[in-house]
Amino acid sequence: MRNSIKKQIPQFELKKKYFSEIEDLSEIVKILTEDLKRIIEISNEKIKEFKDSPESLFLDEQQTWFRSANRLVITVIESICYKMKQIALLICDSTGKPLTEEERKNLTERRADGSKYFMKTSDNVKFSFEILAYAFGFKFRLKYGREWGTFLKVEKKRNKLTHPKTKMDLKITVTEHNESAETLDWFKQTISDFFDEHRRNFSRN
Repeated sequence: MRNSIKKQIPQFELKKKYFSEIEDLSEIVKILTEDLKRIIEISNEKIKEFKDSPESLFLDEQQTWFRSANRLVITVIESICYKMKQIALLICDSTGKPLTEEERKNLTERRADGSKYFMKTSDNVKFSFEILAYAFGFKFRLKYGREWGTFLKVEKKRNKLTHPKTKMDLKITVTEHNESAETLDWFKQTISDFFDEHRRNFSRN
């Protein structure tokens, strides 16, 4: 059951804080996605630079940048989701919108006893869009098509890179590298679609 915790924040202060947080989120999205885009560009440049080198040297260079790009894609997504959840929590607690214990745990990334709690990245993405839309007062549906499937592949590969069980878990194919870039483009577009819908809903109300 959803329970509310309303903090007494004057309306003008809430609006000021809200627009400041949205502006902050926009800057975070811009900075992190541009950083990642550049990393992917550099990785492609480096691979071209080493293409005439001995095969072992070329492959080592290629794999280093492929691994970096994959890990950064997921890091960027998780960072943006964290900010989205912070905004949702601010709005809900400031306006009295009720939240369930589970939602509050997901938002604060803390269990009731204060211990840390982290969601699986894909679950975090679904929750972040859902809860921020709820805070804003509209419904938003993620598209679970081919791009979502590609994102799940990238997430699975990042998990293998983070906790490798064999040396093969550290290998990334060209196809997997391209999927990392596709996932970044998909996430940026999803963010754009979300705020387009938010603006339409805001103008209607």
